[in-house]
Amino acid sequence: MFEIVDKSPDGAVLRLKISDTLTRENYHAMITVLEDAITAHSKISLMVELTALGSVEFRTLLDGLAFDLRHINDFDRIAMVGGAGWQDWMISVTSHLTSSDMRYFDVDDADVA
Repeated sequence: MFEIVDKSPDGAVLRLKISDTLTRENYHAMITVLEDAITAHSKISLMVELTALGSVEFRTLLDGLAFDLRHINDFDRIAMVGGAGWQDWMISVTSHLTSSDMRYFDVDDADVA
């Protein structure tokens, strides 16, 4: 599931938390929020907390890839906070495909993100 933890007054900066199982239905609800913000601001900044992520449905991963390709340059900054090595690796690889400033932060450094 996902929740909006916080957002800037103008809605251009969003802080999301993804936890438990991320279903396709949850994911599409999150995408609607992101696409609305992108439509309103052209570029947005995003902080995503993945500290309690359980699993992600495979079809959701494919949908995520499609979203990423459509909006690869629509993010100014992306901060991912997590506790798993694959999350750091994912940001390292993905950051080379976009002009966005993408960084991974360990849970202990969440306040820096």
